[in-house]
Formats: sequence, structure tokens, C-alpha cells
Amino acid sequence: METFLHIIPAAGKASRIGGIPKFLLPIDEDNFLIKFHSNLLNNAKLNIQKVIVVSSEYFRTVQRLNLDAEIIKADTATMNETIKFAIKAFPEISKYILTMPDTFYKDSSIILNLTEQIKTLNTQLSLALWKIENYQRGKLGQVLIENN
Repeated sequence: METFLHIIPAAGKASRIGGIPKFLLPIDEDNFLIKFHSNLLNNAKLNIQKVIVVSSEYFRTVQRLNLDAEIIKADTATMNETIKFAIKAFPEISKYILTMPDTFYKDSSIILNLTEQIKTLNTQLSLALWKIENYQRGKLGQVLIENN
């Protein structure tokens, strides 16, 4: 069975909310975003290698969390650089799943459905999309869908 690399890029500078990295924000009493993402694909029917890419500033903090993922250190300037760093660290893997560690999915079946599509469709990309509120426009990554 082919291995997929689940990339969790968490190497940001935490500059927007006073130095607190978004991936450490709590979801509930025993969970927080980075832990949520490291467990997100546990029920996927794929062979998955998980990797969390963090900056040197937060590397030891994330290591202490005992997450179910390999943790690698990368001091990168952009998300694109972070993802490329993860891909280069695992040259034997050529299929990827990317989840954003600052995003909480109320319905985690969204991601599991994508993994099912990866197995059954001959496609290069599967993308989860959902509607955002009007006040979020221009503040979040967005996709414009025209003509269905």
C-alpha cells in the first residue's frame, strides 16, 4: 500500500495574536489544534506518515506534547517553503495530505471523506471547501466557484 505524507505545517511566527501560536489554541479541556490535527486521520484507511513542521522557537514545546507524528524543525519564511521542506524530508513519499493546524473542523468526516476520494478517484487534488461568513471575506483563504 502506498504511503501518504500528512503534512501539518506549524512553522509560523505567531505574530498575529501576541506570540501565541494558533496551533496551541485549545479546542476543549484535553485538546488543542495541533493535537486535533495529529489525530485527524487516525481512522483513515490509508497508510499515513504524519509530520509536523515547526520553527526552532516552538520545536521543543511541540516535542513535549507527545503527539502521534514525527516532528521536524524548519525556520522558513512562508507556508510554501514549509511544505517544500516537509516534502524534501521524506523523498520516498510522493503523495501528500495537507491540513492547516490553525483550522478546526467541526465535522472531521470532511477530511476522512477526502481520504476516501484519494483512494477511489484518479485525481491529483482533492480540496475541502465550505461556506464562510460574509465578515470573514478577505481574511481567510478562499476559493471562488463559478458555474458550479
